[in-house]
Amino acid sequence: MKKQKAKKTTHDDCHRCPAACCRDLAMAIGKPSTKAEIEDLKWQVRFNTVDVFIKSHHWYLRVKGRCIYLGRRNMCKIYEKRPLKCRLHRPPDCERFGEYHEVLIKTPEQLQEYLDSKKKRKRAIEKIFDAGKKIQRIKF
Repeated sequence: MKKQKAKKTTHDDCHRCPAACCRDLAMAIGKPSTKAEIEDLKWQVRFNTVDVFIKSHHWYLRVKGRCIYLGRRNMCKIYEKRPLKCRLHRPPDCERFGEYHEVLIKTPEQLQEYLDSKKKRKRAIEKIFDAGKKIQRIKF
């Protein structure tokens, strides 16, 4: 998968923006590693306002919504007093400039498929590694 080059942005880019960053709440979560964590995450993505995305091997839970301080013209009503998290949000992390995730999971089935594909890949790598060990043990 190709990484997109960061677009150089200007104040105008943010001014004309449809405020994508003010519409969804993304929270860092750990990669589910136990059966209970996987089942809990599957339950969460059953809601049509919730999905999971993975970016640079980090997992995030995204809840779709809208900031209560976002005005009709997509302008922040508390801009001068907005939270630090809002002040720090800048492109290229901005949702407006291309895909901001490598993997997007919207259903329990997609989550299971993703986890299964990772298990298969891990097993294949382990087989290759084990085969290499066996070859090293052979004395010539």
